Amino acid sequence: MDCNRCSPRYLWGKPKMHVEIAVMVIFVTFFRVVVIIIIAVNTFHQ
Repeated sequence: MDCNRCSPRYLWGKPKMHVEIAVMVIFVTFFRVVVIIIIAVNTFHQ
């Protein structure tokens, strides 16, 4: 399988950058889930 075809190097830059972007996306998603849970808990308690 050719990895360069599905994710061009000029788009991602260095492989390290790819990892950093993936970690950032995971953190943002996790943060959103936590915020939604907090809002839901506050709504149910009121």
